Amino acid sequence: MSLSESQQHVESMTEGAPSRAIIRFAIPLILGYLLQQMYLIIDAAIVGRWIGVGALAAVGASSSIMFLVMGFCNGSCAGFAIPVAQAFGTRKLQRVKTGVNDSMWIMLAYFALTVIIIYPFADEMMMLFVNGNEQEVINNAARLMRICNWFYPSLGVLVILRYSIQGLGYSNLSMMSGVMEMIARCGVSIWLVPALAWTGVCYADPVAWVMADLFLIPAYLWLMRRLKRQLG
Repeated sequence: MSLSESQQHVESMTEGAPSRAIIRFAIPLILGYLLQQMYLIIDAAIVGRWIGVGALAAVGASSSIMFLVMGFCNGSCAGFAIPVAQAFGTRKLQRVKTGVNDSMWIMLAYFALTVIIIYPFADEMMMLFVNGNEQEVINNAARLMRICNWFYPSLGVLVILRYSIQGLGYSNLSMMSGVMEMIARCGVSIWLVPALAWTGVCYADPVAWVMADLFLIPAYLWLMRRLKRQLG
């Protein structure tokens, strides 16, 4: 199959009407972000109703540090998708694979750094936001941070593959990973939190990340094989 023939079957943002291509690409992204906000609301409602105000306070106390750590991870991994998209634009799939693999190694190095900082100092970090007399809130928040920290590689894989798949022009697949996250998080909130209380809350994010990875890893491998056949 020639390159010109194979390109007819490959998603492209540079062919056809620009407005139509942008809308087709953007709608799954918007739906994905809406799903993320929905399960954050569900989380807060379940935690507040089933466990109490103290648990909700612990989630809030840890949110600033976790947002900083995960925000850096999300931003960096989103940036990794740019060279992936550029490599795909030139139809160089080997460079796409190299970019994704290099991103994974950088993510693992960042994970090692977060373990060094978060695991021994989580309690001290929480005392920046919570009065020292609120020891239960501090302990719960620190435990939440430590458990989530061990699963940051799952988060890194999720974000790298999600944005890489978007960079390849298949935003509908990345939206489906958001659906998997929402299903997993709702399941944890409905069944695990009432059964295990605070322990269930601590594993809500990790379970959602792992479930999304179970969708994204096969989806990425399938997509790369498909593109390889189409591009020859």
